[in-house]
Amino acid sequence: EVRQKEIEEAEKLGDRKGIIKKPNSNRSIRYVEALSILKSLDLQKHAKEIKTEDLSGGGLRFLFFGRPKLKTAEMKSERDTVFLMAKEKLNHEDAKQVRILLSLYMRIMGDSRSCPVFGSHWSSLGFQGNDPGTDLRDAGLFGLLQMCYMAEIHPDLTKRVMKLSRDSEQKFPFAVVSLNWTGTVMQVLREGKLFHMINKTKSVFEVCNLLHSAIYYTFIVKWKNEQRTIIHFGEVRRAVDKQVRANPVDIIKKFEAYQETMKVRNAAIAGAAAGGGEISSM
Repeated sequence: EVRQKEIEEAEKLGDRKGIIKKPNSNRSIRYVEALSILKSLDLQKHAKEIKTEDLSGGGLRFLFFGRPKLKTAEMKSERDTVFLMAKEKLNHEDAKQVRILLSLYMRIMGDSRSCPVFGSHWSSLGFQGNDPGTDLRDAGLFGLLQMCYMAEIHPDLTKRVMKLSRDSEQKFPFAVVSLNWTGTVMQVLREGKLFHMINKTKSVFEVCNLLHSAIYYTFIVKWKNEQRTIIHFGEVRRAVDKQVRANPVDIIKKFEAYQETMKVRNAAIAGAAAGGGEISSM
């Protein structure tokens, strides 16, 4: 099995370098638990490094409708936590952080077995090197959290993205692209364009994670329909980023419409299977 050979090779490499680290448990960490773990870290040490607002581009929108505001101190604090978390690098000495990372791998690969923290097997998720932590960069642990959210909460989308990312002609690095969209999410949050939805849902993380998944959906639709390849990534990234920043709420609504369509389709498939019938693919 290819994956097993990759892991064995990674373990041999790690043993030579003395860097093999395995979590205390193979139990996969769910998103809610991961969020709680990351929130509990000492993030305030980055307080002077973050920029939480960029309302310079409001123009006439602010003139007619006023500057957007989060209604409560709790929401403002959660907004700040997003940016603080993005400044935090992956700590390989923290067993809980390592388990979050390995849980992402296990969930997307559909495997209950753990794997080494370092090794070439991470390329199967679209990381560029043997250490996923180096790819997190400006997205930090928030970027990791957003991937965990999408993999668990939107598994159908994740499977669709992974399938396209491995296409012989249209392949792209799943994780690296995901981290790009985390950057877009943070900029939209800075610009106050999510405040109305956040005030309504009372959750900064939920809205940000939903937007991240919605951006990835927007990207793969464009990527597939326009027959794009990796040489076009910069062009497509700029186009999607511009579209999202112009109207992030519309991006979310289109994604939610897609989700409803998938629910109907999956229900129909389940019903046909139970009745012994067939249903055509959509």
